[in-house]
Amino acid sequence: MNGSRYMDGGVRTRTNADLAAGHGRVVVIAPRMPLMQRDALDPAFTLIEPDDAAMEAIGGNVSDAGRWTDVLAAAERQGRELSL
Repeated sequence: MNGSRYMDGGVRTRTNADLAAGHGRVVVIAPRMPLMQRDALDPAFTLIEPDDAAMEAIGGNVSDAGRWTDVLAAAERQGRELSL
C-alpha cells in the first residue's frame, strides 16, 4: 500500500515465538508446527500441540469452518487436562 511492502508473519515463521525469548514464561500454541521449527524453539518455552483427538477433530484443513465446533470442544478438553 502506498509503496510499502507487507508480508504475513507466517512467511518468517509460523509462530514468531523467538521474539518472546527472555520473558519469564512463554507458552506456544501451535496447531501444526513443522518439525524443523519445533526443534528451533527455545527449550524454556512450553509448546502445546493438538493431541490425537484434537488432530482428528481438525482433520486435513485447519480452515474448515464446518469443523470449528468440534475443534474448539477438543481444544477445550485438552486444555483442561493440561497442568502447566
